[in-house]
Amino acid sequence: GNIIGGEPPGERNIISGNDLSDTETGIFFCLSNNSNNFILNNNISNNRDGLRLHYSNNNNIISGNIINSNLQQGLFLARCNNNAIMNNMLYSNIWNGVYIESSHNINISNNLINSNQQQGAKIWNSTNNTISNNTIISNKENGIDLFLSDFNTISTNDLRFNFRGINLIESNNVGIIKNIMQDNIESVYQKFCKSNTIGYNNFINNQKDPTFK
Repeated sequence: GNIIGGEPPGERNIISGNDLSDTETGIFFCLSNNSNNFILNNNISNNRDGLRLHYSNNNNIISGNIINSNLQQGLFLARCNNNAIMNNMLYSNIWNGVYIESSHNINISNNLINSNQQQGAKIWNSTNNTISNNTIISNKENGIDLFLSDFNTISTNDLRFNFRGINLIESNNVGIIKNIMQDNIESVYQKFCKSNTIGYNNFINNQKDPTFK
């Protein structure tokens, strides 16, 4: 594996201002030989996508990065498994702060995800992921958005000032446990879902109660 960035200030990178084609980004790993990497403590801003991992980029740790003001996704994982996204700041990206597509066993924890123009964290067609202990605030659309994504766990997140705190469409066997949902337009919205567990959450001053369709 590779190490991009590091804890000492002298090892950190500033990756900024790239005018990107369809196959380029601030940091872009593609194909199966790019696994077991550490992407640590970089500043990634003003690119098309901040950070992209595609196609079997497994067992990577993405931690301590500041990913902001990118023109599309802040962080984009597609067809990658067993990655950890921890202790990052993802804000003011034009699309989603985090976008996970067709990926499994992703741990998204202890991140600050705020002020993105679409979703804070969007999960599409992905299973067995954990979204926990994140602060997800002031995203223009939903704090956490799941579509066609089963057997995921959403726990102990602080979701405030989003359109919906959590939005689930056709996503089953999802656990929504011990989250704070405060000052959102709507706390939880579910449509075409079954066998989800919603328990021990705090719903505070949201304009709409949870909706189930």
